[in-house]
Amino acid sequence: MGSSVHLASSEAEYWAEVQRLKGSSDFFDEQGDAHGHIDGDLQEALENVLVPLVGPWEGSDIWFHNQDFYGDGIRALSFRAGSFPWSAVTSLQKLLFGESARFCISVVLYETLEVGGRWIGAMAILQEQVIVTAYALEMLRMHDGVET
Repeated sequence: MGSSVHLASSEAEYWAEVQRLKGSSDFFDEQGDAHGHIDGDLQEALENVLVPLVGPWEGSDIWFHNQDFYGDGIRALSFRAGSFPWSAVTSLQKLLFGESARFCISVVLYETLEVGGRWIGAMAILQEQVIVTAYALEMLRMHDGVET
């Protein structure tokens, strides 16, 4: 993966870096009604990559795909720590092209997906950057998901 990697030291720093690198949501506002369709196509493409690896998210205790539409260009995934398929990072990043190029795929890792599950770390995949917390960087290195 030829991306630049940004290490965030906390959850607050992670979200600040996501906003800084993703940039203004004005771009998505300018997409108008098409933004919802572009977002929907990206949702489907994400699931086409992930479902064969980890099964469907509906009813899963290992991952959740937030289907809500906020118009901010962030596709939000939650995974139980240890269950994310790190080998899929490059495939997920390749989905960020054309009309989806400015989107961000946020993967938040929790101890458990139950309400109140402890936040373990996170990774944000952008077209040319990846933002990681220490846990996510360690997992990427362990699974050859990124060159560091």
